Amino acid sequence: MATLDMLKDVAPRAAEIDPEVGEMGELLEHSRQDLVEVSTGA
Repeated sequence: MATLDMLKDVAPRAAEIDPEVGEMGELLEHSRQDLVEVSTGA
């Protein structure tokens, strides 16, 4: 999970540098939701 936290921290700044990277935040949120569902058995 440390990697996910790191990417969530870096993604907004990356979007400022390259707007195409801004979609990374949405992808990370979907990944986070998937991880939560798997870990809770939902």
